[in-house]
Amino acid sequence: MEQLNLAYEDAQKTTKLLPGWPKGYFRKAEIEFKAEQFEKAIISYQMALALTPQDEKIKECIKIARLKWNQQEKSEQRTPWKGAFFGFLIALCIVIGDQVAKTPTLNHWIIMLLFPTVFGAIGCAIALWYLNLTRNQRKAALDKIPDLFEDSQTRKHS
Repeated sequence: MEQLNLAYEDAQKTTKLLPGWPKGYFRKAEIEFKAEQFEKAIISYQMALALTPQDEKIKECIKIARLKWNQQEKSEQRTPWKGAFFGFLIALCIVIGDQVAKTPTLNHWIIMLLFPTVFGAIGCAIALWYLNLTRNQRKAALDKIPDLFEDSQTRKHS
């Protein structure tokens, strides 16, 4: 199991203790990249590159991180539209299936129009919820885990 938060904490300490060491920034960037926090990774790679301007590996990593960040941004922009499309498509199948049935229940044209619209809105809302969930998971991957036993351990020693 990867413990990115602990590795990230170590990388942050390293960059504070040795701010002139490019490998510390590079390791920090690699962890941010692994957590799909590409914008942060680019900044850390650039810090490493500022300390070693001729390093081709860092330049290549910056290119890859920028590419991944652009892909992530485009994917996130499309997510609500995908959700709306699938919601609309499901409702459209229901409406068509209802009309093909012997006794259709959706008789009025306004209901037949509202049905896909409402399903599209629900699909969009679900997609936005999912997008927010994945963003929060990426952010939380590098957050420090709170020590739940810290308070009880300090009471024992007092």
